[in-house]
Amino acid sequence: MEQKNERRVSSTVREANELIEASYRFSVWEDRIFLLTLSQIQAEDDDFKIYKIYVKDLAREYGLATKSVYENVREAVSSLQRKTISIPFRFDEGQGKLTTSFFTSFGELDQSDFSHVLVELHPKLKPYLLQLKERFTQYNISFLVRMQSHYSKRIYKLLKQYHPLSKRRISIQQLKQILQIEPEEYKRYFDFKRRVILKAQEDLAEYTDLKFEFEEERKGRKVQAILFTIDTNEKNEIKIGPAPKSKKSKKLQAAPSQGKLSAEAQKLFEQVEHWGLSQQDFEKYLKQKTQEEFQTCIDLTLQNEKVKNRVAYLVSLLKKENLKAVKKLDDPSKPPVLKNSFHEEFKKLEKDHQAQVSQCRAHFYQLAQAEIQRQLQDGPSIERFISQFRAQNSWMPLNLQAFRQEFAESRMFQGRVYNLFRLVLPKLPALEQKRELKIKTMEKEFWALVRKIRNA
Repeated sequence: MEQKNERRVSSTVREANELIEASYRFSVWEDRIFLLTLSQIQAEDDDFKIYKIYVKDLAREYGLATKSVYENVREAVSSLQRKTISIPFRFDEGQGKLTTSFFTSFGELDQSDFSHVLVELHPKLKPYLLQLKERFTQYNISFLVRMQSHYSKRIYKLLKQYHPLSKRRISIQQLKQILQIEPEEYKRYFDFKRRVILKAQEDLAEYTDLKFEFEEERKGRKVQAILFTIDTNEKNEIKIGPAPKSKKSKKLQAAPSQGKLSAEAQKLFEQVEHWGLSQQDFEKYLKQKTQEEFQTCIDLTLQNEKVKNRVAYLVSLLKKENLKAVKKLDDPSKPPVLKNSFHEEFKKLEKDHQAQVSQCRAHFYQLAQAEIQRQLQDGPSIERFISQFRAQNSWMPLNLQAFRQEFAESRMFQGRVYNLFRLVLPKLPALEQKRELKIKTMEKEFWALVRKIRNA
């Protein structure tokens, strides 16, 4: 770990796409501290440094008194030492999650000096922030500092990841997982839409270089996913954004032609439309590939069970000049390549599988809640719990009676308590591990069923 820090601050930040899609949740001040830390990482850095968070910078930015800002910074940095982030990763045997903290240490100054604090990022974050050459998202931090909502900032990054592609589809379940919204929070979709989606739409249009519209995908009356239509926000891009768009990016943002497709092209488009690929982008890539090559890319996307964002993976294949380099023979140990005649049946199987995974997650959440309820019966343990965490969490009640009352009445409070109990109850991470193993088994069974139907 390098000790020297020249305090070079960049307006541009790069994050690996895995970090963009990681599961974590920040308070207002945690957001500000983490963002300011990332702004001190330079593209050429090959190791983390000990970074200085200057209080006067934050005080000037937000119009606050230096001493009060110092206290907020100190508490936020201390909290980021304990708070964890779950980052998705893939390996030969499957996929998993890396769980780590954000900071390993921080240094406090003497109380007479409120100039700065020192922070040190966790080494496990290096692959996601240093020497990024591919699969990363770049954004200007000036857009994020203007927003108060943590959810709006995360949604901005998720959409920036796909820009200049015009579409991104995210299931409600995945979005809540990324934003670390517990199942009992925003139980009504109306509340989730108002507090998260519509708030983000308003914030992005007001403060950032992106804007979006969205469509709700329903199964019956229940909203299952959001299809975001992403566009450049011209007023903010010109006023405070990064460099002006190139001619190429303008071409990508041109109005969609929405022309009538041929019968053969329509069959191809129907296979990828529900993934979130717009007709505009479909027509653009179809001009670059033959229909046979396009179908091969679709088949390869379906064949790879590790793919989470099918549109992004499909586009990466369509951009390759030599598909033979990535095309593999049908291997019984791999998910099958489905032909067009199986497409509709595959979609039905996939929806059923997703419903089973949702039920599995709900079951393990109930087990976790039952474990917490057992702990709540032990008064001395809860008193110690309150004493341990209240200094860094101002929302924590002062006494046991108030704690139990709040836990019984507030679903949001239950979610916050769950996140803290994960740090002190080994059974909760163990339940999460069992849940992920169960889901992995369900994935294998799903693809085995698909193979059976294909070979019938």
